[in-house]
Amino acid sequence: MKTLIIFDNNGTIYYQATGDILEPAGGVNFIWVDVPTNSYVESIDMSSGKPVAVIKEFERPREDSLQEQIDDINDVLLELILSKDTEV
Repeated sequence: MKTLIIFDNNGTIYYQATGDILEPAGGVNFIWVDVPTNSYVESIDMSSGKPVAVIKEFERPREDSLQEQIDDINDVLLELILSKDTEV
């Protein structure tokens, strides 16, 4: 998602916006960044003299991880049940 980031000379982010937005004109630091789904801009790295967005992924909710584990266990159980049926 294309995102407008407004930041200072130290890389501190003051504003982020998406959609139909006018670019700031004169005296304001900004960059356009493509932010992947389920990600966010954590900061702007100014160490090279050029602004570079530091993009991080959102942590997955614990429920998603637990559901994935349940699905894996169900798959293993189904395989065991099916393998027992073929042994008889």
